[in-house]
Amino acid sequence: DADMVVSFEPADGELTVLGDLLSLREAIINVIDNALRHGASSRLEVRVLRSGDSGVVEVIDDGPGIPEAEWPNVTRRFYSSRAESGASGLGFAIASEVATVLGGRLGLRKRTETEPFCVFIELPLATEHS
Repeated sequence: DADMVVSFEPADGELTVLGDLLSLREAIINVIDNALRHGASSRLEVRVLRSGDSGVVEVIDDGPGIPEAEWPNVTRRFYSSRAESGASGLGFAIASEVATVLGGRLGLRKRTETEPFCVFIELPLATEHS
């Protein structure tokens, strides 16, 4: 879409997680793709940040978000509330599985009056002994 604004905010400093680069890349791409196809109407933001002992990738858009009643289902394989749009229902399932295997999680943060909807992947940071 020509009117879409996409921004990227990298972390302050280097963040290192242990895991398969291709799988992690696929997980992040799936979350971004979902936001572009089903969420964002004019703005998409990707942020990478440190949160305690974790590295977090946040994908934030200005769409309506996913209704909280659907949250328990979004990581189930082949679940899609938008099957009519050709959605396969695999994007969040794959992203969640990758995050879990790497010791982290996929999470959702609801849209509020002041904050947009957010899907995030949180992973433990590598330590000196990892």
